[in-house]
Amino acid sequence: MVTLKDIAASCNVSVATVSRILNEDQSLKVTPQLKELVFDTALRLGYVPKRQRKSLRHRVGFIAAPIAKAGYEEAFFERLGRLSARFDVGIEAYHDGLAVDGLILLGDFTASDLAHFSTISDHVLLINSNAADYRHDRIIMDYQNAEEQVLDYFAGLGIDDIGYFGGIHRGEGGVIGERRFQYFKQLLEERGLLRTQNIHIGTMDSMSGYHLTMSAPHLPQALLIGDCSFAEGALRALSERQSDAVVVVYQDMEEACFSYQYPHSVLQIFSDAVFETACKLLLERIRGERNTVYSISVPATLIHHMQGECE
Repeated sequence: MVTLKDIAASCNVSVATVSRILNEDQSLKVTPQLKELVFDTALRLGYVPKRQRKSLRHRVGFIAAPIAKAGYEEAFFERLGRLSARFDVGIEAYHDGLAVDGLILLGDFTASDLAHFSTISDHVLLINSNAADYRHDRIIMDYQNAEEQVLDYFAGLGIDDIGYFGGIHRGEGGVIGERRFQYFKQLLEERGLLRTQNIHIGTMDSMSGYHLTMSAPHLPQALLIGDCSFAEGALRALSERQSDAVVVVYQDMEEACFSYQYPHSVLQIFSDAVFETACKLLLERIRGERNTVYSISVPATLIHHMQGECE
């Protein structure tokens, strides 16, 4: 749950200042810009005031499968929390003993894990789970369709010099980035567009993106950049090399915001609609409005022509 302390740290002010601004204390002398920053930060982080929190009728626990990439689980939880209050739902990180009306599970869990979670609540929603479990609602992101959209976009521009630059993260929680790279490579091969000189794989960080892109002997006319961290450095390198490549950045959970101005589009995997759908589905089951189990496949959204500079 987001606290006043979190907002204060993000805005670099005291907790007392944040509290007085959010409570619209007219005696507080601060700039309109600071007030706007505090309110915007509270909204972005999904802060719910105590008085509103008490009025939320349903409490939902959130559990993520082990994910080693720093910040991924936090980003997911932030966005769920930001949207959930609209649906009369309070979402909290689940811990033993927490009384909940339902659970949202992110990622793959074993059959025994799912059996255990079912003892905690009858109302469980799975997001991006490969489990063949038809007792619970599921939301599955269509990653393959996402990359097909990108390739169709490049082809529609008449471009056949297409590449993939990106990172792969290998940690205790699993591998991130391997499947998206392999599938895009497969698509290129199927369409007779695969050129090994257009494929560069590093790690999921900006330094890797910068150095691999700066050192690439050939820059393709169109690029899918495999993750936002890598893209931070890659876009800088493209700018310094004065490239005019058409770029799409793969945005999984991160919010795309880059320090360097370079025109690009964004392949947004998780839109707000995904989180809104999660809340709606879970509420229908909690309220007894539906017994049928739903499995929903959600396509990604290709957002065109972003500049990417952080405000």
